[in-house]
Amino acid sequence: MAEHLFLKGRPELGSFDRIWLTLEEMGKSTAFADIGPQARRRGENMLAEYEIDDAHDLINHELPEYAPYSQYLSDWRDIVNQNSDGWPYWKAGAKAADKLGALVKKAADSIRVPELDPPSIDEFKKSLAPIRAAATRHNLTAPELSKPASAMRP
Repeated sequence: MAEHLFLKGRPELGSFDRIWLTLEEMGKSTAFADIGPQARRRGENMLAEYEIDDAHDLINHELPEYAPYSQYLSDWRDIVNQNSDGWPYWKAGAKAADKLGALVKKAADSIRVPELDPPSIDEFKKSLAPIRAAATRHNLTAPELSKPASAMRP
């Protein structure tokens, strides 16, 4: 019997399109596509607010060394929400986070699909530069990168 995966959301509002393939259909691996309507129109791969939170929770639990980067993305989203019309509406704020968002998504996907490799820490470090530049350019406070949980343990 094929294992089906279901996620919460509000498809009746058209907030996202999800395609889940079963383990059986993919030959023992899973894949999904999640594209928001605005990202689909602009051709970008922007994560929705709930996707950032879901990815951070998953990464924090399974890959704690990447948790500071997913937290950084979450903090940037909050800064954008506090200083603009909101995360899905202010293109410059979300675009600055495209690289980091793609890496957070890739890390979360590597947890869900063990055949995928997670991104490197160096990739994450490089992805912070556009956010810092956008924060400076728009006179916003850039988020601070917290220490990984493994570094805080005695």
